[in-house]
Amino acid sequence: MLRILSIRRIWWIIFGFMMLAGCSTTSSTTFVSPLPNNVVIIQNEGYICFHEIENSLEARGYFIPKGCFSSSCTRPIRQTIDIMVDTAQFAIRFNTLFVLIDPYAAQGKPRGSYACTDDCGGAGSIQFDIGDLERGTYSVWLGERNLGQISFPPNIITGRDICFGEQW
Repeated sequence: MLRILSIRRIWWIIFGFMMLAGCSTTSSTTFVSPLPNNVVIIQNEGYICFHEIENSLEARGYFIPKGCFSSSCTRPIRQTIDIMVDTAQFAIRFNTLFVLIDPYAAQGKPRGSYACTDDCGGAGSIQFDIGDLERGTYSVWLGERNLGQISFPPNIITGRDICFGEQW
């Protein structure tokens, strides 16, 4: 019960600050109010991938939050990503927030009375396009964690996305 109360308190504080700030986020989905008891909050945990673009300074890709959430039993009610590029420090800083619910449980249905698909697509993802960067090697940050480095343009083209972080 204490954990639920603290999550609710955090959610309402975040909501209040966003309303005061004008809700200027890169990407978002619909709010559900009041927030259900079984909410999952994932902040600054996940997988950041950059698309390789040969001979380009363009930085674009996607973010997937950490965890495996069934697409039939999970709905994202909030997905945000804020990106700051520090060209003096050659750093790309990501801050993310995903808020997920089980729509069946939110309707009061007991667990086990419905079937969930065996997949991990329920949390969704966010696409990002930072634009062109200065030529160089950048540190990639997720919250307060340095995940690694990436060069623009890429040093070697592998034909795959360049990814950092934890998926599960």
